[in-house]
Amino acid sequence: MNFSEVFKHTNQLCRVSPDGKYLATCVQYRLVVRDVNTLQVLHLYTCLDQIQQVEWSSDSLFILCAIYKRGLVQVWSLEQPDWHCKIDEGSAGLVSSRWSPDGRHILNTTEFHLRVTVWSLCTKSVSYIKYPKACQQGGR
Repeated sequence: MNFSEVFKHTNQLCRVSPDGKYLATCVQYRLVVRDVNTLQVLHLYTCLDQIQQVEWSSDSLFILCAIYKRGLVQVWSLEQPDWHCKIDEGSAGLVSSRWSPDGRHILNTTEFHLRVTVWSLCTKSVSYIKYPKACQQGGR
């Protein structure tokens, strides 16, 4: 059995993509995407602050980084490395950020669970679900 070198990561933020091809690790404000077989760095992204959550889209083409303390979500494309998206929830705050099942919409839950904001990456539109019920503890 062979072992790779140890890779730095912060807050145990290490995720394998749903298709099993990529490994994402976070070190402070940097997101490192590696090939799962060779562990070679494919992409290195820089976020605006320390990453607190990382999540792959269902098709492994996008990855989001949540920065809860600043109310921000940054999204990166693996297909188009120059493309990125920044979502700022502003004064409403942010406690949870998740992909929709289609992998093209992001659902952000504001502080106190006052609303869920649905952001579309396809149409660049935004929708709101006010006063959502049945919010699980921890915002998930």
